[in-house]
Amino acid sequence: MANDFEVVRGTAVIAAAATSVTLTEGTDYDMPASYASNGYFSRIINNFKGGSGHTADGSNSQDGRDFMVWISAVSGSGITFSRYGTNGDCRVDFEIVCYIGSPGGDNEIIVHAIDTLELTGTTSSNTGTAIAAITDNADVVPFLTGQGVDQDHRRINDGFFRLDMVAKAAVIDRNADPEQAGQCSYAIVEFKGANWSVHRQAYDQTNAAHTFASSYTIPDLTKAFWVGSFKYDRDTGDGIFEPWTEEICYQQYISSTTQITGNAASTWETNRRPHITYIVANAATGTEAMVVTRVTAHSFSGTGTENVEDVTITTLADLSNASVMGLSARQPGGNNNHPRGFIGGRLTSTTTLRLVNAHIDDTATVAWEAVSWPQSDTAKVLTGGINAGPTLNGSIAKTGFLTGGLTATPLLAGHLGGEAGFEDEGQRIIRRPVIRLLKDKVKGVMEE
Repeated sequence: MANDFEVVRGTAVIAAAATSVTLTEGTDYDMPASYASNGYFSRIINNFKGGSGHTADGSNSQDGRDFMVWISAVSGSGITFSRYGTNGDCRVDFEIVCYIGSPGGDNEIIVHAIDTLELTGTTSSNTGTAIAAITDNADVVPFLTGQGVDQDHRRINDGFFRLDMVAKAAVIDRNADPEQAGQCSYAIVEFKGANWSVHRQAYDQTNAAHTFASSYTIPDLTKAFWVGSFKYDRDTGDGIFEPWTEEICYQQYISSTTQITGNAASTWETNRRPHITYIVANAATGTEAMVVTRVTAHSFSGTGTENVEDVTITTLADLSNASVMGLSARQPGGNNNHPRGFIGGRLTSTTTLRLVNAHIDDTATVAWEAVSWPQSDTAKVLTGGINAGPTLNGSIAKTGFLTGGLTATPLLAGHLGGEAGFEDEGQRIIRRPVIRLLKDKVKGVMEE
Protein backbone atom coordinates (compact mmCIF):
# COMPACT_ATOMS: atom_id res chain seq x y z
CA MET A 1 0.00 0.00 0.00
CA ALA A 2 0.99 3.60 -0.55
CA ASN A 3 -0.54 6.65 1.11
CA ASP A 4 -2.54 8.92 -1.18
CA PHE A 5 -2.56 11.60 1.53
CA GLU A 6 -0.08 13.09 3.94
CA VAL A 7 -1.19 15.31 6.81
CA VAL A 8 1.00 18.01 8.33
CA ARG A 9 -0.07 19.21 11.77
CA GLY A 10 1.09 21.68 14.34
CA THR A 11 0.25 24.35 16.90
CA ALA A 12 0.78 28.07 16.39
CA VAL A 13 0.63 30.78 19.05
CA ILE A 14 -0.27 34.37 18.19
CA ALA A 15 1.76 36.42 20.64
CA ALA A 16 0.28 39.03 22.96
CA ALA A 17 0.06 42.43 21.23
CA ALA A 18 0.19 40.74 17.79
CA THR A 19 -2.65 40.30 15.33
CA SER A 20 -1.05 37.42 13.43
CA VAL A 21 1.64 34.76 13.30
CA THR A 22 3.28 33.32 10.20
CA LEU A 23 4.80 29.85 10.13
CA THR A 24 7.46 29.05 7.53
CA GLU A 25 7.66 25.75 5.70
CA GLY A 26 10.97 24.03 6.30
CA THR A 27 11.43 25.82 9.63
CA ASP A 28 8.19 25.54 11.58
CA TYR A 29 6.76 22.54 9.70
CA ASP A 30 7.64 20.34 6.73
CA MET A 31 5.47 19.71 3.69
CA PRO A 32 5.66 16.34 1.90
CA ALA A 33 8.45 15.83 -0.63
CA SER A 34 5.86 15.66 -3.41
CA TYR A 35 2.33 17.04 -3.54
CA ALA A 36 0.10 18.60 -6.15
CA SER A 37 -0.01 22.39 -6.25
CA ASN A 38 -3.81 22.13 -6.32
CA GLY A 39 -3.93 19.23 -3.90
CA TYR A 40 -3.51 20.69 -0.41
CA PHE A 41 -5.43 22.85 2.04
CA SER A 42 -5.04 23.94 5.67
CA ARG A 43 -7.64 23.87 8.46
CA ILE A 44 -7.87 25.14 12.02
CA ILE A 45 -8.87 22.21 14.23
CA ASN A 46 -11.38 23.60 16.71
CA ASN A 47 -15.09 23.09 17.28
CA PHE A 48 -15.60 26.76 16.31
CA LYS A 49 -12.87 26.77 13.63
CA GLY A 50 -10.90 29.37 15.54
CA GLY A 51 -8.37 29.71 18.32
CA SER A 52 -8.53 28.15 21.78
CA GLY A 53 -7.63 31.28 23.74
CA HIS A 54 -4.79 32.19 26.08
CA THR A 55 -2.12 29.59 26.73
CA ALA A 56 -1.50 30.28 30.41
CA ASP A 57 -3.64 32.68 32.42
CA GLY A 58 -6.93 30.77 32.32
CA SER A 59 -9.03 33.88 31.77
CA ASN A 60 -12.70 33.15 31.10
CA SER A 61 -13.65 36.60 29.86
CA GLN A 62 -11.65 36.93 26.65
CA ASP A 63 -13.05 38.95 23.77
CA GLY A 64 -13.98 37.29 20.51
CA ARG A 65 -11.54 39.53 18.62
CA ASP A 66 -8.70 38.01 20.67
CA PHE A 67 -9.35 34.27 20.36
CA MET A 68 -11.31 33.83 17.14
CA VAL A 69 -8.82 33.22 14.32
CA TRP A 70 -8.80 32.66 10.56
CA ILE A 71 -6.16 31.67 7.99
CA SER A 72 -5.29 34.88 6.17
CA ALA A 73 -2.59 33.50 3.86
CA VAL A 74 -1.38 30.05 2.86
CA SER A 75 1.01 28.71 0.25
CA GLY A 76 3.51 25.92 -0.13
CA SER A 77 6.05 28.09 1.69
CA GLY A 78 4.06 29.33 4.67
CA ILE A 79 0.81 29.86 6.52
CA THR A 80 -0.50 32.91 8.41
CA PHE A 81 -3.10 32.91 11.19
CA SER A 82 -4.82 36.23 11.99
CA ARG A 83 -7.20 37.83 14.48
CA TYR A 84 -8.66 41.30 14.97
CA GLY A 85 -7.50 41.80 18.57
CA THR A 86 -4.16 41.96 20.38
CA ASN A 87 -5.00 41.22 24.02
CA GLY A 88 -3.06 38.23 25.32
CA ASP A 89 -1.78 35.33 23.26
CA CYS A 90 -3.85 32.68 21.50
CA ARG A 91 -3.27 29.02 20.70
CA VAL A 92 -4.22 27.65 17.27
CA ASP A 93 -4.15 23.95 16.32
CA PHE A 94 -4.05 23.19 12.61
CA GLU A 95 -3.68 20.54 9.92
CA ILE A 96 -2.56 20.72 6.30
CA VAL A 97 -4.10 17.94 4.22
CA CYS A 98 -2.02 17.06 1.14
CA TYR A 99 -2.99 14.78 -1.73
CA ILE A 100 0.17 12.93 -2.82
CA GLY A 101 -1.46 10.25 -4.97
CA SER A 102 -1.50 9.92 -8.72
CA PRO A 103 -3.32 12.49 -10.88
CA GLY A 104 -6.62 10.94 -11.87
CA GLY A 105 -6.42 8.40 -9.05
CA ASP A 106 -9.50 6.84 -7.47
CA ASN A 107 -8.96 8.91 -4.29
CA GLU A 108 -7.96 12.17 -5.95
CA ILE A 109 -9.00 15.54 -4.54
CA ILE A 110 -8.58 18.89 -6.27
CA VAL A 111 -8.44 22.10 -4.25
CA HIS A 112 -9.99 24.79 -6.44
CA ALA A 113 -9.68 27.73 -4.06
CA ILE A 114 -8.09 28.77 -0.77
CA ASP A 115 -9.44 32.18 0.14
CA THR A 116 -11.09 34.51 2.65
CA LEU A 117 -14.35 36.44 2.76
CA GLU A 118 -15.01 39.46 4.98
CA LEU A 119 -18.25 41.04 6.15
CA THR A 120 -18.48 44.63 7.30
CA GLY A 121 -20.21 45.58 10.53
CA THR A 122 -23.81 45.31 9.36
CA THR A 123 -23.44 42.97 6.38
CA SER A 124 -24.93 39.50 6.73
CA SER A 125 -23.68 37.69 3.62
CA ASN A 126 -21.01 37.68 0.96
CA THR A 127 -20.18 35.65 -2.15
CA GLY A 128 -16.81 34.59 -3.51
CA THR A 129 -15.67 34.36 -7.11
CA ALA A 130 -17.28 31.63 -9.22
CA ILE A 131 -14.86 28.81 -10.06
CA ALA A 132 -15.13 27.89 -13.74
CA ALA A 133 -13.08 24.70 -13.32
CA ILE A 134 -15.81 23.10 -11.22
CA THR A 135 -17.90 20.88 -13.46
CA ASP A 136 -20.25 19.46 -10.85
CA ASN A 137 -21.12 21.06 -7.51
CA ALA A 138 -22.23 17.64 -6.27
CA ASP A 139 -18.58 16.57 -5.88
CA VAL A 140 -17.49 19.74 -4.07
CA VAL A 141 -17.17 20.35 -0.32
CA PRO A 142 -16.54 23.85 1.08
CA PHE A 143 -14.36 23.63 4.21
CA LEU A 144 -14.69 26.49 6.68
CA THR A 145 -11.06 26.63 7.78
CA GLY A 146 -11.17 29.55 10.25
CA GLN A 147 -13.35 32.43 11.44
CA GLY A 148 -12.87 35.67 13.36
CA VAL A 149 -14.82 38.70 14.54
CA ASP A 150 -14.02 42.25 15.67
CA GLN A 151 -16.24 41.93 18.73
CA ASP A 152 -15.98 41.70 22.50
CA HIS A 153 -17.31 38.79 24.55
CA ARG A 154 -20.98 39.73 24.11
CA ARG A 155 -21.75 39.25 20.41
CA ILE A 156 -19.24 36.65 19.28
CA ASN A 157 -21.93 35.04 17.14
CA ASP A 158 -21.24 37.86 14.66
CA GLY A 159 -18.25 35.64 13.82
CA PHE A 160 -20.16 32.37 13.29
CA PHE A 161 -20.40 31.80 9.55
CA ARG A 162 -22.40 29.29 7.56
CA LEU A 163 -20.52 28.31 4.39
CA ASP A 164 -22.12 26.84 1.29
CA MET A 165 -21.65 26.54 -2.49
CA VAL A 166 -24.04 28.30 -4.88
CA ALA A 167 -23.48 28.32 -8.66
CA LYS A 168 -19.82 27.30 -8.28
CA ALA A 169 -19.07 30.07 -5.78
CA ALA A 170 -18.55 30.09 -2.01
CA VAL A 171 -21.30 31.89 -0.09
CA ILE A 172 -21.20 32.83 3.59
CA ASP A 173 -23.91 34.20 5.82
CA ARG A 174 -24.30 34.92 9.53
CA ASN A 175 -26.96 36.26 11.89
CA ALA A 176 -29.37 38.74 10.36
CA ASP A 177 -28.54 41.66 12.68
CA PRO A 178 -24.75 41.87 13.07
CA GLU A 179 -22.91 44.72 14.76
CA GLN A 180 -19.24 44.16 13.90
CA ALA A 181 -16.97 43.03 11.07
CA GLY A 182 -16.11 39.39 10.69
CA GLN A 183 -13.91 37.33 8.43
CA CYS A 184 -13.61 33.67 7.54
CA SER A 185 -11.20 31.50 5.57
CA TYR A 186 -12.24 28.57 3.43
CA ALA A 187 -11.08 25.90 0.99
CA ILE A 188 -13.13 24.60 -1.94
CA VAL A 189 -12.30 20.92 -2.37
CA GLU A 190 -13.53 18.66 -5.15
CA PHE A 191 -13.58 14.99 -4.22
CA LYS A 192 -12.93 13.95 -7.78
CA GLY A 193 -11.70 10.35 -7.65
CA ALA A 194 -14.08 7.50 -8.45
CA ASN A 195 -14.08 6.25 -4.84
CA TRP A 196 -15.58 9.44 -3.40
CA SER A 197 -19.22 10.38 -2.90
CA VAL A 198 -20.54 13.61 -1.36
CA HIS A 199 -23.93 14.47 0.10
CA ARG A 200 -25.08 17.94 1.19
CA GLN A 201 -27.71 18.37 3.89
CA ALA A 202 -29.27 21.57 5.25
CA TYR A 203 -31.20 21.52 8.52
CA ASP A 204 -32.22 23.62 11.52
CA GLN A 205 -31.94 22.66 15.14
CA THR A 206 -35.45 22.37 16.55
CA ASN A 207 -34.67 21.62 20.22
CA ALA A 208 -31.75 21.05 22.56
CA ALA A 209 -31.47 17.37 21.59
CA HIS A 210 -32.20 16.94 17.92
CA THR A 211 -31.90 14.01 15.52
CA PHE A 212 -32.21 14.88 11.87
CA ALA A 213 -33.23 12.26 9.31
CA SER A 214 -30.93 12.51 6.30
CA SER A 215 -32.13 11.86 2.76
CA TYR A 216 -28.85 10.02 2.15
CA THR A 217 -27.96 6.53 3.34
CA ILE A 218 -24.30 6.21 4.24
CA PRO A 219 -23.01 2.95 2.75
CA ASP A 220 -20.58 2.28 5.62
CA LEU A 221 -20.26 4.34 8.82
CA THR A 222 -16.57 3.41 9.12
CA LYS A 223 -15.87 5.01 5.73
CA ALA A 224 -17.57 8.39 6.07
CA PHE A 225 -17.00 11.71 7.85
CA TRP A 226 -18.84 15.02 8.05
CA VAL A 227 -17.84 18.61 7.38
CA GLY A 228 -20.09 21.55 8.20
CA SER A 229 -20.82 24.96 9.65
CA PHE A 230 -23.67 26.88 11.25
CA LYS A 231 -24.68 30.42 12.01
CA TYR A 232 -26.35 31.55 15.22
CA ASP A 233 -29.37 33.82 14.76
CA ARG A 234 -31.22 35.95 17.27
CA ASP A 235 -34.66 37.52 17.27
CA THR A 236 -34.87 41.03 15.84
CA GLY A 237 -35.43 43.44 18.69
CA ASP A 238 -33.51 41.44 21.29
CA GLY A 239 -31.35 44.48 21.92
CA ILE A 240 -27.80 43.79 23.04
CA PHE A 241 -27.74 40.06 22.72
CA GLU A 242 -25.17 38.18 24.77
CA PRO A 243 -25.11 34.49 23.78
CA TRP A 244 -24.25 32.28 26.71
CA THR A 245 -21.88 29.35 26.44
CA GLU A 246 -24.67 26.80 26.85
CA GLU A 247 -26.55 28.40 23.95
CA ILE A 248 -23.84 28.56 21.31
CA CYS A 249 -21.92 25.33 21.96
CA TYR A 250 -23.27 22.50 19.87
CA GLN A 251 -22.27 18.85 19.70
CA GLN A 252 -22.91 17.10 16.37
CA TYR A 253 -22.18 13.60 15.09
CA ILE A 254 -23.33 10.98 12.61
CA SER A 255 -25.53 8.67 14.69
CA SER A 256 -26.61 6.15 12.06
CA THR A 257 -26.47 5.55 8.33
CA THR A 258 -29.44 7.91 7.91
CA GLN A 259 -29.26 10.27 10.89
CA ILE A 260 -27.31 13.24 12.22
CA THR A 261 -27.63 14.03 15.93
CA GLY A 262 -27.03 17.42 17.55
CA ASN A 263 -27.10 18.42 21.21
CA ALA A 264 -26.89 21.73 23.05
CA ALA A 265 -26.82 22.28 26.80
CA SER A 266 -29.72 24.75 26.75
CA THR A 267 -33.31 24.71 25.52
CA TRP A 268 -33.42 28.51 25.34
CA GLU A 269 -32.25 29.02 21.80
CA THR A 270 -33.89 26.48 19.51
CA ASN A 271 -34.43 27.13 15.81
CA ARG A 272 -31.43 29.44 15.80
CA ARG A 273 -28.65 27.26 14.38
CA PRO A 274 -29.21 26.80 10.63
CA HIS A 275 -26.67 24.19 9.54
CA ILE A 276 -25.03 23.07 6.31
CA THR A 277 -23.49 19.61 6.63
CA TYR A 278 -21.59 17.64 3.99
CA ILE A 279 -21.11 13.90 4.36
CA VAL A 280 -18.05 12.54 2.55
CA ALA A 281 -17.82 8.79 1.92
CA ASN A 282 -15.19 6.62 0.24
CA ALA A 283 -15.80 3.26 -1.42
CA ALA A 284 -12.29 1.79 -1.29
CA THR A 285 -12.17 -1.65 0.36
CA GLY A 286 -9.70 -3.92 2.08
CA THR A 287 -6.31 -2.51 2.95
CA GLU A 288 -6.98 0.51 0.71
CA ALA A 289 -10.09 1.59 2.65
CA MET A 290 -10.56 4.86 4.47
CA VAL A 291 -11.06 4.12 8.16
CA VAL A 292 -13.14 6.43 10.39
CA THR A 293 -13.47 5.91 14.14
CA ARG A 294 -16.12 8.02 15.81
CA VAL A 295 -16.41 9.26 19.41
CA THR A 296 -19.77 10.85 20.20
CA ALA A 297 -19.65 11.81 23.89
CA HIS A 298 -16.30 12.29 25.61
CA SER A 299 -16.35 14.22 28.91
CA PHE A 300 -13.70 16.96 29.01
CA SER A 301 -13.39 18.92 32.25
CA GLY A 302 -11.03 21.07 34.24
CA THR A 303 -10.69 24.38 36.08
CA GLY A 304 -8.46 27.41 36.13
CA THR A 305 -5.56 27.76 33.70
CA GLU A 306 -5.33 26.24 30.22
CA ASN A 307 -6.86 22.78 30.20
CA VAL A 308 -5.10 20.00 28.31
CA GLU A 309 -6.25 16.40 28.13
CA ASP A 310 -4.55 13.60 26.19
CA VAL A 311 -7.34 11.23 25.20
CA THR A 312 -6.57 7.64 24.25
CA ILE A 313 -8.12 6.81 20.88
CA THR A 314 -8.42 3.73 18.69
CA THR A 315 -4.97 3.10 17.26
CA LEU A 316 -4.33 4.71 13.88
CA ALA A 317 -2.33 2.79 11.30
CA ASP A 318 -0.22 5.83 10.34
CA LEU A 319 -0.19 9.25 12.00
CA SER A 320 0.98 10.95 8.81
CA ASN A 321 -2.16 9.72 7.02
CA ALA A 322 -4.72 10.79 9.66
CA SER A 323 -6.95 13.81 10.30
CA VAL A 324 -9.40 15.03 12.94
CA MET A 325 -12.86 15.72 11.51
CA GLY A 326 -16.22 16.57 13.07
CA LEU A 327 -14.83 18.12 16.26
CA SER A 328 -17.78 19.60 18.17
CA ALA A 329 -18.86 20.09 21.78
CA ARG A 330 -21.71 21.13 24.02
CA GLN A 331 -20.81 23.05 27.14
CA PRO A 332 -22.94 24.20 30.10
CA GLY A 333 -22.59 27.77 31.32
CA GLY A 334 -25.18 30.46 31.91
CA ASN A 335 -22.97 33.41 31.01
CA ASN A 336 -20.71 34.72 28.26
CA ASN A 337 -17.41 33.74 29.86
CA HIS A 338 -15.71 32.89 26.58
CA PRO A 339 -13.67 31.09 25.30
CA ARG A 340 -15.12 28.46 27.56
CA GLY A 341 -16.34 25.74 25.18
CA PHE A 342 -13.95 26.67 22.34
CA ILE A 343 -11.91 23.47 22.12
CA GLY A 344 -8.89 22.74 19.95
CA GLY A 345 -7.73 19.28 18.94
CA ARG A 346 -4.50 17.75 17.68
CA LEU A 347 -3.38 14.18 17.06
CA THR A 348 -0.06 13.76 18.88
CA SER A 349 0.45 10.04 18.27
CA THR A 350 -1.32 7.08 16.70
CA THR A 351 -3.11 6.54 20.03
CA THR A 352 -3.61 10.08 21.39
CA LEU A 353 -5.81 13.09 20.64
CA ARG A 354 -4.93 16.22 22.65
CA LEU A 355 -7.87 18.47 23.59
CA VAL A 356 -7.13 22.04 24.67
CA ASN A 357 -9.25 24.90 26.04
CA ALA A 358 -8.21 28.10 27.80
CA HIS A 359 -10.91 27.82 30.46
CA ILE A 360 -13.38 25.12 31.40
CA ASP A 361 -15.31 25.37 34.67
CA ASP A 362 -17.97 22.84 33.64
CA THR A 363 -17.73 19.54 31.81
CA ALA A 364 -17.88 19.74 28.02
CA THR A 365 -19.21 16.80 26.00
CA VAL A 366 -17.00 16.43 22.95
CA ALA A 367 -17.47 14.49 19.69
CA TRP A 368 -14.96 13.87 16.90
CA GLU A 369 -13.93 11.56 14.09
CA ALA A 370 -10.40 10.23 13.57
CA VAL A 371 -9.99 9.70 9.82
CA SER A 372 -7.32 7.53 8.22
CA TRP A 373 -7.38 8.65 4.59
CA PRO A 374 -7.71 5.98 1.85
CA GLN A 375 -4.67 4.42 0.20
CA SER A 376 -3.73 3.04 -3.22
CA ASP A 377 -2.63 -0.46 -4.23
CA THR A 378 0.86 0.13 -5.59
CA ALA A 379 0.91 -3.36 -7.12
CA LYS A 380 -1.47 -2.13 -9.81
CA VAL A 381 1.40 -0.59 -11.63
CA LEU A 382 0.52 -0.30 -15.32
CA THR A 383 -2.49 1.50 -16.69
CA GLY A 384 -2.97 2.96 -20.13
CA GLY A 385 -1.58 2.03 -23.52
CA ILE A 386 1.49 0.38 -24.91
CA ASN A 387 2.13 1.95 -28.33
CA ALA A 388 -1.20 3.76 -27.78
CA GLY A 389 -3.06 0.50 -28.04
CA PRO A 390 -3.18 -2.48 -25.65
CA THR A 391 -3.21 -2.32 -21.90
CA LEU A 392 -1.26 -4.05 -19.15
CA ASN A 393 -3.37 -3.78 -16.03
CA GLY A 394 -3.25 -5.80 -12.84
CA SER A 395 -1.07 -6.98 -10.00
CA ILE A 396 2.35 -8.22 -11.07
CA ALA A 397 4.02 -8.21 -7.68
CA LYS A 398 2.67 -11.50 -6.34
CA THR A 399 0.38 -13.12 -8.86
CA GLY A 400 1.99 -12.36 -12.18
CA PHE A 401 -1.51 -11.53 -13.44
CA LEU A 402 -1.39 -9.80 -16.84
CA THR A 403 -4.33 -8.65 -18.93
CA GLY A 404 -4.41 -6.95 -22.29
CA GLY A 405 -2.53 -7.38 -25.54
CA LEU A 406 1.09 -6.86 -26.59
CA THR A 407 2.43 -5.36 -29.80
CA ALA A 408 5.52 -6.52 -31.63
CA THR A 409 7.62 -3.44 -30.84
CA PRO A 410 6.12 -1.95 -27.74
CA LEU A 411 7.06 1.11 -25.76
CA LEU A 412 6.63 0.79 -22.01
CA ALA A 413 5.01 3.96 -20.64
CA GLY A 414 5.33 4.63 -16.93
CA HIS A 415 7.10 2.36 -14.50
CA LEU A 416 6.71 -0.94 -12.74
CA GLY A 417 6.61 -0.67 -8.98
CA GLY A 418 5.79 -2.51 -5.80
CA GLU A 419 7.41 -5.84 -5.08
CA ALA A 420 8.35 -6.50 -8.71
CA GLY A 421 11.15 -3.97 -8.15
CA PHE A 422 10.89 -1.78 -11.25
CA GLU A 423 10.53 1.62 -9.57
CA ASP A 424 11.37 4.41 -12.01
CA GLU A 425 12.83 2.14 -14.66
CA GLY A 426 10.47 3.23 -17.46
CA GLN A 427 13.05 5.12 -19.50
CA ARG A 428 15.78 2.51 -19.13
CA ILE A 429 13.82 -0.40 -20.55
CA ILE A 430 11.60 1.18 -23.17
CA ARG A 431 13.66 -0.26 -26.03
CA ARG A 432 13.36 -3.86 -24.86
CA PRO A 433 10.80 -6.11 -26.56
CA VAL A 434 8.02 -7.08 -24.24
CA ILE A 435 8.84 -10.80 -24.50
CA ARG A 436 12.36 -10.03 -23.29
CA LEU A 437 10.90 -7.89 -20.53
CA LEU A 438 8.68 -10.72 -19.38
CA LYS A 439 11.57 -13.14 -19.42
CA ASP A 440 14.02 -10.94 -17.57
CA LYS A 441 11.76 -9.17 -15.08
CA VAL A 442 8.57 -11.12 -14.48
CA LYS A 443 9.61 -14.73 -14.58
CA GLY A 444 11.00 -14.83 -11.07
CA VAL A 445 7.94 -13.09 -9.63
CA MET A 446 5.51 -15.45 -11.33
CA GLU A 447 7.34 -18.45 -9.84
CA GLU A 448 6.75 -17.24 -6.24
